[in-house]
Amino acid sequence: SRLTLAPETRLELAFSESQRRVRLVQGEVFSAVAVNLERPFVVETDRGIAQVTGTQFEMVARGNDYSVTGAEGAVQAKTLEGSLSVELMPGERVRLLSDSELGAKEEVFPEEMASWRFGRLSFVRAELSELVASFNRYSDRPITVEPSVADEIVTGTFNTGDIPAALETLQEILPITVRAEGETTVIGPQ
Repeated sequence: SRLTLAPETRLELAFSESQRRVRLVQGEVFSAVAVNLERPFVVETDRGIAQVTGTQFEMVARGNDYSVTGAEGAVQAKTLEGSLSVELMPGERVRLLSDSELGAKEEVFPEEMASWRFGRLSFVRAELSELVASFNRYSDRPITVEPSVADEIVTGTFNTGDIPAALETLQEILPITVRAEGETTVIGPQ
């Protein structure tokens, strides 16, 4: 099995003869899990669990965003307390709304899922505030967004190695300005 971690991700591992268990404390992890019917692979967050015997999937626990996304094979997403579960196939995502509540299945565009593994950040109909949160994991300077433009909707793919170019592109396509204020980059209205 192989785990690929996004920046600012923290895991705790607990492997035994009967189970492979990972606790995702925060961040994003892409799991390519070797088939082993005798030792299920479990990733747990504060809100829910993903369990498989062999497949590929992404799990996110960042801020208020908790989700499980299927990439290959099937993955079982469950609430932490175990009363609700859903089977996800490739290209399906479910949000873990609380430790006892799952959101509805969503279709995910393949280019959007775990694109950070390839040096890209891809977004489909995402709010600017979500982009900024992701950009901050790759930027040398902190980036803030003013509330008046935080909900601008963006679809696009950006290079994790050139966040300044991403900000320039956003400035060209949205009614925003990007400016430096001391050590911080601020995104505001035009």
